[in-house]
Amino acid sequence: MHIKKFLFIYLLILVFGLLGLSYNSLHFITRSNTATAKVINHKEGKAKILYKLGSHYNVQTFHPVFSYFVEGKNHEYMAEYSCENGCHKLNSTVTVFYLKEKPETVLISTFEGLWKYQVYFIIFMAVLFFSALPYLFYKINKQPEF
Repeated sequence: MHIKKFLFIYLLILVFGLLGLSYNSLHFITRSNTATAKVINHKEGKAKILYKLGSHYNVQTFHPVFSYFVEGKNHEYMAEYSCENGCHKLNSTVTVFYLKEKPETVLISTFEGLWKYQVYFIIFMAVLFFSALPYLFYKINKQPEF
């Protein structure tokens, strides 16, 4: 009985958590059009401190800057996420979702732009699941004492 309750509650949290994290992106995508954007530049972001074997060093990060055309007009968008090497190669292309009435409002069709927090949530839920299993199996197999 414990396993059925646990699985029901676990799956409920998993489904509603993923829907909650995905709602804004899915709602935006359903109202938007698509365009192909080209990476034209990398703009400097914040320096990150990395720790390795008892020492630390600074690493400069870069935000990718995308250029895309909507109805013959050029638009540029700098991504909110940044990486050590800019995340995308120069002149590479990605798909962007934009609102027709506000083409400067963009959602980038990449892992960082769409799925990062959902994957973190799934990893958290997997850790929760596998850490709770031994307790549940202990409760099931526990023999009553006389």
